[in-house]
Amino acid sequence: MENKEHFGSLTQRMQAFREEVLDEKPYVDAERAVLATEAYKENQNQPRVMMRALMLKKILEEMSIYIEDKTLLVGNQATKNRNAPVFPEYTLEFVLNELDLFEKRDGDVFYITEETKEQIRSIAPFWNNNNLRARGEALLPDEVSVFMETGVFGM
Repeated sequence: MENKEHFGSLTQRMQAFREEVLDEKPYVDAERAVLATEAYKENQNQPRVMMRALMLKKILEEMSIYIEDKTLLVGNQATKNRNAPVFPEYTLEFVLNELDLFEKRDGDVFYITEETKEQIRSIAPFWNNNNLRARGEALLPDEVSVFMETGVFGM
């Protein structure tokens, strides 16, 4: 889908790069989730805002860096283009529920290795009732739960 009138056309180099990126198989990527978990575990005695800051520091210092040959700007939030990072500090429930279903979805298909599944399963106990979703749900009045269960709205 191009909007040539507004944006102009892609250069030949960018068109080739776009096609290359779109041809990549997207994978679920656990590296960020593992680093986030380590940071939270290492800093449990810190105030929540410091835990988050130290988590970001750890991720920025320790996450894999990749630079593609054809890009002029670099940086990504996963170990490879098109990979999907996991943010366990927000929620891990839907990721756990879909570990064996990501490749079978009708849309937004992601591939996942057995190693990545194991990494996610290994960090899951730490995040049980210890993430933003759990904290938010704990603050909701009881009468809201019926609307959540019936799917009227969700987190």
